Amino acid sequence: MTSLVRPMKIKLWQRFGNPEFPAEWDGHVYGGGKISQRFWEYFKMIEYLDLSPGSRVLDIGGGSPKTGVSFFPQLLASFPELHVGVLDTQFGSATDLPDNIALLSGLANKQVLSDAICYYQPTHISCISVMEHARPAEQRGIFEALETEFQGTVFAMTIEFHENEDFSNNHDVDDGHRFAVTTTASLSAMVSPLTRYYLDDIASAPVHCVNAFRALNEMWRPMALRFLKV
Repeated sequence: MTSLVRPMKIKLWQRFGNPEFPAEWDGHVYGGGKISQRFWEYFKMIEYLDLSPGSRVLDIGGGSPKTGVSFFPQLLASFPELHVGVLDTQFGSATDLPDNIALLSGLANKQVLSDAICYYQPTHISCISVMEHARPAEQRGIFEALETEFQGTVFAMTIEFHENEDFSNNHDVDDGHRFAVTTTASLSAMVSPLTRYYLDDIASAPVHCVNAFRALNEMWRPMALRFLKV
C-alpha cells in the first residue's frame, strides 16, 4: 500500500505556524516554531502511524473549543482517502468539516473508548499529549479498552515525561484539566494491561517541553511511543 508519510510531512511543514491553520499550541506561542515540542510530536506521530489510503484513524482528545477540531486531525483529514474519527468532549463551533471527519463525543475512559472503538472500527489510534492530563484510573482504563476492543494495527501516543517527578503540585490547572508529567512509574502502570500489543518503538524529543521552565536537570521532554499488534 502507498504510504502517506512523505506527503503528510510536507503538509505539516507547510501548515505548522501558518495562521490559516490555527492550533492552540503552534509555532507562534510558547517560544515554539517549526522545530519545537509540538511540531516534533506531530512529526513523530506521522511516522509512527504510517497511514495509507483507506486507513481509519481514531484520534483521542483531538477536539478544540476554539477551532472545533484540532490541528492534527485536520491535517489527517486533508487527505480525502483517510477516515478520521475524533473522540473528545469539546468541539466548540465545529463547522464546515470535511466528510471524512466524524465527531465522537465523550471523555476517554475504559467504557467510552471501548464504545468508540466498537462503533468506529479504527485501524489506527493516535493520542497526542493527552495521557498526562488523565488520572491514573482513566489512564489504565484507556489501555484496558485497547487490550480488549482494539482490532487495528497501530496505537501511537505522545506524552510529557520526566523520569521521577510529575510536577503536579507545581503548576496551575487550566480549564479544569489535570496537569501532571508522566513518570517512569506512572507510564509503566498505565501500559501494563497490554498483552495483544507490544511496544515497537519509543523516542525522546531532541527538545524540551516549552512549558518546562525550570532548572535544566528538572525539565521534562516529549516522548513518543508506538504499540503494534502481536
